[in-house]
Amino acid sequence: MTRAIVIADYGVGNLLSLERAIKAIGGEPNRTADPEIIARAGHLILPGVGAFAHCVEQLQNHGIKQAVLQHSKSGNPMLGICVGMQMMLSRSSEFGTHAGLDIISGNVADIADITQDSDIRIPHIGWSKIMFRNGETGISPLFSNFDTDAYVYFVHSFAACPDDTKHQLAITRYEGHAITAAINAGNIYGVQFHPEKSGPAGLGLLNNFKDL
Repeated sequence: MTRAIVIADYGVGNLLSLERAIKAIGGEPNRTADPEIIARAGHLILPGVGAFAHCVEQLQNHGIKQAVLQHSKSGNPMLGICVGMQMMLSRSSEFGTHAGLDIISGNVADIADITQDSDIRIPHIGWSKIMFRNGETGISPLFSNFDTDAYVYFVHSFAACPDDTKHQLAITRYEGHAITAAINAGNIYGVQFHPEKSGPAGLGLLNNFKDL
């Protein structure tokens, strides 16, 4: 049976490419702004591109912020992508201080501030490998059978900093610095990279999410 994956549609994100990727793995994308469908989704993806504050504001304006929070407490899998992942944290310092969804305690900060490297090139755009805690791909079912030699696609200037390092599922190295690439707390998952634009490795991750 084809499994439905709900995509929260609040006017932000790479929704068409994400829908295509879900179809490519045999899933059934359901792009919606209906709060009831979002809250009760078996599998929910929270996309996001652009500024953190704008994305949070759009969630509120579309009337689905509370639905996303309700889903986060349901026990059903949720996947945040790029700014969708960042919004899962408590706050961001992008263009001021802004509150996030506070699903996972932590903050989002400028890569230059995180690395304390004023010469680092911002934004981080391009293909990078990711690494897991203790080198274990089996640390999470989201990355089951993930090819550690694979490259995935990033485009961002800010990065997630979970308060508890156990929620930092994976990192990437950019100009010699470690930056959060994936987070996890229970049924909540987030990736800084774009799986829908990351070739076979990204499709494999989405397929793992579908099967959670």
